[in-house]
Amino acid sequence: MPGCAVNVIHKAVFLLPRGLMMFSLIWLVAGWFNVFGMSIANGAHITGLVIGLAMAFVDTQNVRKRA
Repeated sequence: MPGCAVNVIHKAVFLLPRGLMMFSLIWLVAGWFNVFGMSIANGAHITGLVIGLAMAFVDTQNVRKRA
């Protein structure tokens, strides 16, 4: 299965294609280095990414403990 899925008791409830993940990361890096002449609030976007990943990690740990 291509992409990343969040599994809850072996059932995929969310799927994000790898192409979309790669595009998002490449676009974030392009914005960081001002490749296209755009001013983007990179600090806010990276903070949101890190907090989202941390929340997902904590949530998956809680699901494993309940199962």
